[in-house]
Amino acid sequence: MLALTAATCGAQSALSVRAGLIHHVVGEVYLDGRLLDPSSTKLESLKVGERLRTASGRAEIVLTAGRMLRLDRGAEIELVSDELLSPLFLLRTGSIIVEWTTIFGDGEALIQHDDGGVRLRKAGRYRVDAKQGLMAQLRVFGGKAWVEGESRTRSVGKGRLLALAATDQRPSRFDQEALDGFDRWNMRRSRVVARSNRRGRAGNDDGQGPRGRGRGRRGGWGDASERMPRGEGGGGRSRRF
Repeated sequence: MLALTAATCGAQSALSVRAGLIHHVVGEVYLDGRLLDPSSTKLESLKVGERLRTASGRAEIVLTAGRMLRLDRGAEIELVSDELLSPLFLLRTGSIIVEWTTIFGDGEALIQHDDGGVRLRKAGRYRVDAKQGLMAQLRVFGGKAWVEGESRTRSVGKGRLLALAATDQRPSRFDQEALDGFDRWNMRRSRVVARSNRRGRAGNDDGQGPRGRGRGRRGGWGDASERMPRGEGGGGRSRRF
């Protein structure tokens, strides 16, 4: 695969040769201590050594084409390596979800935490929770991941969870139907991105570019159908590229 990725928003081919493009924010989100303006049209990227922190908001980052990392409220990550095919993030606190596809080729991502690491290579949906005072854990809603501890690496399949510091134990089952607000927001965002991609592909096929999209009143790009439900965005607005 060419070392080039399109931020998976059908409105604009925002190309990057590095992981970390901030694709969508809503509510109160900070980039290395600087409050991001959700109404801004400026393309922001998380650079190596920088941190992205969500307060009352949520955020979405492009790992590579077709692969997204989303942060719940009260989460903080640091970008350690922005290599396109093998990005590395340090999860400091909070919950993240990674939606991983392989339709754009191979690759992997590593989510590191003090308790251990999670390596992703397979298509699927993965959630890592690192709440303060609790042991960080991985839940696999689809696909297969590898938890890397000090002494061994343990694979974790669909419908299983494992604490990152417990690779000497077998993964246990969890209820995949017990979803919280972050899970539901992630699914809405996934539908929005998928719809944008379909529109973009349809437009490219007829040579006319993406259809049904354009610049909004603020000059940004976005899908007008994507709105945060009341109480889900901390009062902020979605960033549109």
